[in-house]
Amino acid sequence: MATCGTPDLEHAAELMQQVAARRLALAADPEAAVADASRDPAVLAAYRQRFSFAAVGARYRVRLEELWAQRQELAGRLKWRADTPV
Repeated sequence: MATCGTPDLEHAAELMQQVAARRLALAADPEAAVADASRDPAVLAAYRQRFSFAAVGARYRVRLEELWAQRQELAGRLKWRADTPV
């Protein structure tokens, strides 16, 4: 069992096997592939737009600008002081 920040390789392997099994099943059954919502062109287009380099970069820029505007407040809260026990 993994703890926070430690990868669980067995769980990762299980998930990868599920992905592979699903892909094989869809490849073997064209009707299921057509009915699969994750292959819907509208879903794929929305995904590509939301996670494009430009869209993700714009979201990061907004967040970084928010953090920059709050830098004085954040610096005061994050500042390590010599009198603080470690």
